[in-house]
Amino acid sequence: MNAEWMLLPERLAVHLTTRTAVAADLHLGYAEARRRCGDAIPAGTTADPWLPIADARKRFAFDRLVVAGDMFERAVDLELAERFRAFLLSIDVTLSAIVPGNHDRGWRKHEDRLPFAPDGVELGEWLVAHDAPDDSRPVIQGHHHPAWPLRGRRVPCFVASAKRIVLPAFSLDAAGGSVASNPRWFGCRAYACDGDAVQDMGAIGSITNRRPRRLLGRTRR
Repeated sequence: MNAEWMLLPERLAVHLTTRTAVAADLHLGYAEARRRCGDAIPAGTTADPWLPIADARKRFAFDRLVVAGDMFERAVDLELAERFRAFLLSIDVTLSAIVPGNHDRGWRKHEDRLPFAPDGVELGEWLVAHDAPDDSRPVIQGHHHPAWPLRGRRVPCFVASAKRIVLPAFSLDAAGGSVASNPRWFGCRAYACDGDAVQDMGAIGSITNRRPRRLLGRTRR
């Protein structure tokens, strides 16, 4: 794994040099959007989805947060955004930038209220994007919602190579697609979020990728 980055089980990546955390696909307002579509989700029963950021902040040093797209589920919601920003300030984290994603509809109308960065955000030599074509520049991005089959269930995972990191969806409501046998990611490594640990699942497409090694958390027994 690239030495500039720390991958956290809370589904964040921290750029160590700039003390900046990056999260993707928060999909804030998911429950409300599903209720509008007729799904039976009772109002007021869903906890604030951003609380894992506070858990991560207690254990790892970062001062800023960049959202790599799809901060919202349906469209930009300023009231929800201000609640989220107030929460971040309460744990001494600044919402530094939001890279617009395909779910962040109407973001251009709110550029004066929220720190949208349509061209991405530079962290050292890395570019934070929502989705990006394969090229020579190091990129950290979201959009794909990678997941990994682990002990009979599917868990969020990071996909990483020397010049690309694909973040898992921060929202646990976002469906994750298994990358275990996806040729697109062959040669990359998968890092599964397993409780309070991140496990190196090996190279995707390799026969050895079923033997996990913990990168963060309790020592494997």
